[in-house]
Amino acid sequence: MKKIICTMGVLVLISTALVGCGKSKSNTSSDKPYGAGATSKKVSSTATNSTSAQSSTSGNSKTNNDDSLNVDAKTVGMLLVLKAKIMTIDELKDFQYYYVPSNSPYAKEFVKDKDTNNYTANGDGLADVFYKISNGNVSYHYEKVIGSEAVADATSFHKVVALKDLVKEFYGNAQQKSQIDALVAKVKIQSAAQ
Repeated sequence: MKKIICTMGVLVLISTALVGCGKSKSNTSSDKPYGAGATSKKVSSTATNSTSAQSSTSGNSKTNNDDSLNVDAKTVGMLLVLKAKIMTIDELKDFQYYYVPSNSPYAKEFVKDKDTNNYTANGDGLADVFYKISNGNVSYHYEKVIGSEAVADATSFHKVVALKDLVKEFYGNAQQKSQIDALVAKVKIQSAAQ
C-alpha cells in the first residue's frame, strides 16, 4: 500500500511538472510515452486555457467572480471522476469514494504538492483522481488500464480543463446539480489512513 501511495505521489509531482511545461506549447493531446525512459507508464495530456479566476486554499474552497462557478473542491473531484470516465453516475450511486482535501494531514503524508486534492476508493488506484484547482483551470491526473495492460502498468493521464467548462458539462443544469450533489453528499472525507 505504501508503495502505491509513494508511486502516486511521484506521479502527481510529474503531472504538475508536465502541466507547467505543456502550457508553453499548443493545446494538443499526446499519447507518446513520458520521458526518455524515465518511466514505463504512458502519459497523455491535454490543456485547455481559461481566463476565469478561481481561488483554492482549503479543501472546501469556492470559486469566485462567477456565481455559476460556485463549486467547492469536493464537488470538482466528483465532476472529474465523470470527466475522466472512471465511473458513470449510475455506478457511483453504489460506490464509496473518499475525498482527501489538499490541507489534510493524510494528503500531506502521501501527496507532496500542497495544493493537490484527491478522490480515492482506497483500492488499486484505478478509481482515483488527483487534482489541483488554479487560476480557473483544473489540472488532474488519473490512471486507466488500456487493452491488456496489467493494473501495475496502467496508462497515466495528465490533463487540464477550464473549470467553467467542467461545470458546464457536468453541473450546468438543475438535474445535473441534483444528481451530483446527492453523490457528493455520500463522499466521506478522509483525513487519515484507513
